[in-house]
Amino acid sequence: MAVSTTDTYSGPYEANGVTVAFPFTFKAVSVDDVAVFIRPASGADQLVDPSAYNVTLAAEGGTVTFEAAPASGNVYVVSEPSFLQSVIFASGQPFLPGVVNEVNDRDVVRALYLKREIERAPKTPIGGGADGRFPVVMPGGGWGFASGTGADDGLRTDMADEEIGAALLAYRRPASLPAAPSVERKLFEMPSITDFGAAGDYNGSEGTDDTAAFQYCIDNDIAARIPQDRNFLIEGVLELRPNFSFIGDDYPGAGDDVAGFPTSRLVFAGSGRSAMVNADPGSILNKGAFANLVITTTEAAQLEYLLDVNGLLGGQFMWLTIENRWTNGGAIRSQKVGSNPTWVNRMIGVNIKIPDASTRSTLDCDWTDSEIVGGNFSGGDGAKFRGNGNMKCLGVQFERARAAGAGATCSKETLSNGELLFTACTFDENFGRGVLVTVKDSPGGGYYAPIFNSCVMRNPNAAKDFEFDPTGAAGIYGPTINNTIFSAAGVTPIDFDPTKWDVSIGDNSYVDPTWIASQFSNTRNLRQILGRHGINLRGPLEVRDNRTYRGMANIAAMFGIGLDDAPMVTTGIKNGTLPFVGASRTAAGVATALALVTDNLERVLIPVGGILNYADDAAAAAGGVPVLGLYRTGSALKIRMA
Repeated sequence: MAVSTTDTYSGPYEANGVTVAFPFTFKAVSVDDVAVFIRPASGADQLVDPSAYNVTLAAEGGTVTFEAAPASGNVYVVSEPSFLQSVIFASGQPFLPGVVNEVNDRDVVRALYLKREIERAPKTPIGGGADGRFPVVMPGGGWGFASGTGADDGLRTDMADEEIGAALLAYRRPASLPAAPSVERKLFEMPSITDFGAAGDYNGSEGTDDTAAFQYCIDNDIAARIPQDRNFLIEGVLELRPNFSFIGDDYPGAGDDVAGFPTSRLVFAGSGRSAMVNADPGSILNKGAFANLVITTTEAAQLEYLLDVNGLLGGQFMWLTIENRWTNGGAIRSQKVGSNPTWVNRMIGVNIKIPDASTRSTLDCDWTDSEIVGGNFSGGDGAKFRGNGNMKCLGVQFERARAAGAGATCSKETLSNGELLFTACTFDENFGRGVLVTVKDSPGGGYYAPIFNSCVMRNPNAAKDFEFDPTGAAGIYGPTINNTIFSAAGVTPIDFDPTKWDVSIGDNSYVDPTWIASQFSNTRNLRQILGRHGINLRGPLEVRDNRTYRGMANIAAMFGIGLDDAPMVTTGIKNGTLPFVGASRTAAGVATALALVTDNLERVLIPVGGILNYADDAAAAAGGVPVLGLYRTGSALKIRMA
């Protein structure tokens, strides 16, 4: 029979849940040569199982009848001929027309099928010439290669342009979200943790566990962005590897109730261990970063530390709020691996809060060549610094450490020599001590240099602002306290044993002068307390026993070194003896005239032994006494006026 159509498919027919019969017009030799697929509104074509329908053939075409009407999508009836040859002609057998026609019809149906498939494939131009061209859908629906003329030529030019090419492509996003960004913008974005399956849907009581997404990024060295105003629940332990990085979209701000901030937040759950640890505890954890995040816990969590790592090298912590809500929880513990120090770590604007009664630390580290700038460390045992090599804290507030702890504990636990520098730091409302300095766990060495410069002590509930632990080796030198303001009355400013500690102290302000007076009987202590350049007192200093202590001559002479114009400065001394015996001397040891700069002296005896003797002002001037300087004529004390 003749094949009078080149059709190879019929459709699309809209499936409506009612229609069951779908006609087709193409030639089919057998019912097995007919196939049906349904194209849904989205997604891939779905081939229908032949058992779901029956095929009835006509001279040209036929009908497909479903047992149950398809409910949705578009129905296509297509030619799918068999490529097997089942007809055999034997020698001497007659060539019957029906058999010959069936064979020929099958050949034509196969040819039409192949033609249909070829037309759906890309075609290169006859004779070549497709080099540098890209495939396009040609008029009529077939594939070919762009000729580079007309509108297509402009598109090709734009696509090749470095400035606008990437902007012509869009990044696919769900329809419910705002307009899709361009590929150009997406290429410059850090991937979001949500791109790896994190939900960020924790609502304070329940949510999806996002541990797997975070761990995937860590394991595959992916720096993931944490979207703003999302809470990511992490119920497992994150095992950190080198180059880990999690960056939030927004700075978390400051305050006690970190749960109320509309920012990027990691919420850890669980108990009995730390939330983030080394994947390999015996190796250096080289480089890692947390920034612009709130890192906190659920109300029920019982985590020892939020971050507990070994060998951190090059860690960056910036603009974070970290809170462990467990009663005995700590925040960060970072220790060395073997003898390898932990170097070049940096904190900027990090606020840490743990419960006041916790026995763990806000920060427990042995960092060297590292720095902390700004931020607030509150609660627990306070912050502990176990290293001894160029660690700097600038503008940090250490507060509310429990009575057995200290706002900051400086513990020499390495052999390296370097400064542990605290500048413009505040020690506020600590319950035991503002600062504890100790060498009880020192491996050796007599030099240890925690230096406190321009700090403020506000610890009204503490026993001491500074305590130097008397246990351990003696003769430790290096600690320095300068330009520091101490707490109010009732708090011991500095508690140290001068036989064990050589502390450099000077230019400090003491709110409670009675403590200074209490040190006058201890010459060695007093020499360290007064320092090279003296002290500032907020109130009168009362020394009531009216004695000149033997060691005070050395104290007075110390004030004269290098200060020829005013070797001794006194303020607010009442009912006592101004402790100066012997001549004032220059740095070279040459005797000079004594100059006193005084303020608010009341009933004070000034011993004048050793003041140089001159006949008059002229002789005093010739001898080097400055204007308003003191000299004597015999037993008469005089002031040079001209």
